[in-house]
Amino acid sequence: KAYSQSKLANVLFVRELARRLEGTEVIVNAVHPGVIDTEIGRNMEEAFGGAYACCRCFTLCIICCMGKSVREGAQTTIHCAVDEQIEGSGLYFSDCAPKEPARQARDDEAA
Repeated sequence: KAYSQSKLANVLFVRELARRLEGTEVIVNAVHPGVIDTEIGRNMEEAFGGAYACCRCFTLCIICCMGKSVREGAQTTIHCAVDEQIEGSGLYFSDCAPKEPARQARDDEAA
């Protein structure tokens, strides 16, 4: 739950920051790199023991089937940083394209 809340907070923060920077030449956007095959979980078994070991196989299957390499995962961030053709600020990008975020992330009052 904490992970999804932090991701929602990132998108809401970008929306509010874009609103505050309106009229300037600064563009801010949120990016979702996707499921990335990294070593982020390399110490999870030490921290969580058997509970992590049980779901590790499932996690690895998801990463193998749906995951991206680190290089592939970086492409959306790089795209947003260097593409001068991006129009708009406060957008949500995934796979190098603007996407509509979840309903909760479009709540300007929450932002």
